[in-house]
This record gives sequence, structure tokens and C-alpha cells, in this order.
Amino acid sequence: MLADTLTFACLQSWGKFHPIFCGLSCANEKLRGAVGRVVLVVSFILWAPAGEVLLGSSCALASEREIIQEKGGVAFGEGGLQARDEKLAWAQAGEGSLPKSSGSSQSPSSVEKPTNETFAWQSLFDGKELGKWAITRFGGEGEVTIKDGAIVLGMGNPMTGITWTGEVIRDNYELELEAKRTSGIDFFATTTFPVGEQYCSFVVGGWAGTVVGLSSVNNLDASENETTQFKVFQDNRWYKIRIRVSQPKIECWIDEEKIVDIKREGRKFSIRMECDLCRPLGIATWCTESMIRNIRIRRLTPQEVIDIAEGLR
Repeated sequence: MLADTLTFACLQSWGKFHPIFCGLSCANEKLRGAVGRVVLVVSFILWAPAGEVLLGSSCALASEREIIQEKGGVAFGEGGLQARDEKLAWAQAGEGSLPKSSGSSQSPSSVEKPTNETFAWQSLFDGKELGKWAITRFGGEGEVTIKDGAIVLGMGNPMTGITWTGEVIRDNYELELEAKRTSGIDFFATTTFPVGEQYCSFVVGGWAGTVVGLSSVNNLDASENETTQFKVFQDNRWYKIRIRVSQPKIECWIDEEKIVDIKREGRKFSIRMECDLCRPLGIATWCTESMIRNIRIRRLTPQEVIDIAEGLR
């Protein structure tokens, strides 16, 4: 095994100095083997600086090939070694489906490497002022105020809400907030959010207070699609709401309970007419008063997106 590996590696190193000769030899397995063994002997004889460089390069290539084979990883060669880099590029760009190993000539250095700050949590509310949140003018909306570090959405007739006017992350992100219903019997923190170029709403306590799910999936709202669930909410209790949008799927949690886990491929996501003014990112109530706090967002790392696609998260 080691002799064959060194033969292969030496031939690759020799090819750095004689590309034409290497190309001809690689076309014939017997000729390639013979030439490789000759080069191996020459490498040991020429223990001058040139021979040392040749042998060193050969051993490095041999070691790399042995490691790859032992791990059962990607195949030896530029195309195989780049498979992981192509996946990272896909996850970072947020385009299309997971790429397959294609042997493309894309250099790993062409994949942008963001800093850790790119993926850090960003607060969207400081507990003191609305900042870039604007009161949503539904008509009949209740009063919006700040109290005890939270945004109070007064009871509307029928809706009250806030809409984000700052920069929006459209894909591969995670959004968190805390909300509690203080009075009323309907949704108290329905959140509208981007899904790439589309939009969707995570309904929290709709249809008289118990329905949770996405509105809408394939034109069916949260009360009648595959994400429909029922949950009893208590007044004056804080609930943590978490929404994660990645290229493979949409996931939503209330506290530690996962409510939504739906793949995006083959599905159309949209919002009900009532939530049009909540785009691109907004939080709303229906005939209900609530409080919202600790709103924050972050980008998912490319590795996280890959792990979600592979079912590791």
C-alpha cells in the first residue's frame, strides 16, 4: 500500500516539473507505474537539494492520500477535496440546493470567510425606545408604549402591531423574542418574517387563543395546514418564541417545545391579507393586549445550515 502510494505521489511531484511527460504517462496505467518507480529511485539517488524537494513533495502527497483513504472521506483529487468548500459556499450564499461534488475549478480561497461578528446576536430592541420599529397603521390599532423594558401592544380593533424598518436578513437566520398576553383571547405575538423572497407568519394563539402554526403554506393558513397545532396559553406568563429560517426548512419553537419543522422545497409560503403591513418583519396582536421584549436576530453560520440540511440540528 505504501509503495503504491509513494509511486502515485512521486509521479504527481514529477508532474510539477514535467507536466507534458506526466500527462502522457497517466494515460497508461502500466507506463505510469513504471515511470513512478523510476522516479522513486531517482528521488533517493538525487539527495541534492533538488532531489530533496522532489522527495519531500512526494511524501507530503502520499501522506495526504493515506489520511483521506483512512478517514473514508472525499476522493483524492481537486474535485473531491473541494466538495466541502462548495457546500460552505452554498450555505453562505443562500442559493439553491446542496451542491454535489462536481469537480469544479472553484478555489477554496474564493469562498468568503466572514468574521464571528457576522453571526453574533443583534438586539432589535433596547428596552427603552422603539428605535427602528414603527407602529403598524392597520386602522383601529391600539396604543403602543414602552413599559418595564417591554413594548406594550394595546388592544386593537382588531389589530395592533409593530413593523421593523431597518435592514432585514432574508434567509439563513434565527429570530427570538419573548411575549406575554395580558388581556384578550386571540393571537398575541404573531410574527411575520422573510423566507427568502417570500414571507410567512408564525401564528401564536390564533382562532380564539389556541391555534399555533404557519400562515400560510400552499395557500392554507395556520388553522388548516400541516403545521397546525393547539396550545393553551396563560395570561401574564412570558413565552419565548424562536423562529429559524434556513435554506432547507422553517422551524419554530415556543419555549423548548418545537412547534414547526417544515421543509421549504416544493412548498409556497405566504401571509394572510391582514398581515400585509407587517412585512418584511413584524409582530402583531388580534383583539388582544400583549407585551414584547428581548427581540434579537442573528445569521446562521454556513456550517449550521449544512448541519440542518443533513439532519444534524
